[in-house]
Amino acid sequence: MKRGFAMLTIAALLFGAIYFVDGYVRSVPSSDASVERFNEPAAGQRIFAAGFLAGEHDEIVLKFEIPGRLRRVLVATGSRVQAGQVLADLDPSAWELQLAEAQARLALARAQRELLLSGSHAATANWRGVSSSAPPATPAPQRVPVSTEEVNVADAQVKIAETAVNYQRLLIDRTRLIAPCEGDIVHLEASPGDLVGPADLQDRVILAPRGGTVVRAYVEELDALDVQVGHRAIVVAPARRDHEFAGTVSACAPELRPKSLRHNLPGERLDVRVREVTITLDEPSQLPRGLPVEVFITTRERSTSLSEDAR
Repeated sequence: MKRGFAMLTIAALLFGAIYFVDGYVRSVPSSDASVERFNEPAAGQRIFAAGFLAGEHDEIVLKFEIPGRLRRVLVATGSRVQAGQVLADLDPSAWELQLAEAQARLALARAQRELLLSGSHAATANWRGVSSSAPPATPAPQRVPVSTEEVNVADAQVKIAETAVNYQRLLIDRTRLIAPCEGDIVHLEASPGDLVGPADLQDRVILAPRGGTVVRAYVEELDALDVQVGHRAIVVAPARRDHEFAGTVSACAPELRPKSLRHNLPGERLDVRVREVTITLDEPSQLPRGLPVEVFITTRERSTSLSEDAR
C-alpha cells in the first residue's frame, strides 16, 4: 500500500516537471521563428475618417478695408473672376470731398512756399503774419531775406499736404473690392445699400482660388498616429455611393484639434480630438466643394521588432 502510494507520488512529480519544462521551452522564442515573424508581411487595416471635399487652396474671405455703403455688386455666386477684377464698390462721395479738400491744402502750401521764395516784402510779411514796415503807398517791393529754416518749414508743409492727398486717393481706391487672385465666388451675401466694413462679423464674400479638389479628412485621436503621408485612401460620397474615388494622403497636420465635424456614422468614435489629413485624388472630381464624404485609409500594422519578441 505504501509502496503504491510512493510510486504514484513519484509519477505525479515527474509529470509536473515535464509540464514545467515544456512550458518554459515554448515561452522562449527561437531565432528562426523571430526572423520568420519579422519578415512576414504585416496585415493591412482600414481607418475610417469623416471629411469633405475642399479646394487645393484655402478659401479667402473678402472684406472692405474701410466702412461705407455699397453702391454696386458686380458679381454673383458662382461667378469666375480674374485677379484684379472689381467685385463691388462703395459710395465714394465722402472720400472724394476729403480728397478735394486735401488737394486745396496742397495748392495753398505750394503757393505760400513760392511767395516765401520770391522775397517780396509784402507777400513774405503777410505769410509770416507780421505787418509790413513800408508805407502802404510805396509801389516798389522790397526784398526780404529768407532763412534756410523758413524754406525747410515751407517744404515740410508741402510734403505734409502731398501725403494727405495721397492718403485720400488711397482711401478712394479702398472703396473697391478687388479679387486678389483668379477663382470662383462660392458665397455672396451683399446687396447695394448695405453698410459694410472691416468689422463685419458676417462673411459676405468668399472667394475660392483656382486649383484642384482635395479631401480634408479628420482622423480620430486613437488612430492619429497610424496615418502617414503616402497611405492610400478610398473616398465615398453618401450622395453617390455607386462610385469610389481613390487617392493618397498628401499631408498630415502636426497637431490634434477639437472635433468640429460629425457624421454620426457607426465607425466614428467618440474621441474629442482629431487630426486633419489632406488626401489628393488620383482623378479630378466634378463634385461640389463642401460635400461630406466618408474616407477609408488603408494602413499597415506595425511590425514587431526582434528585441520586442525577445522581451
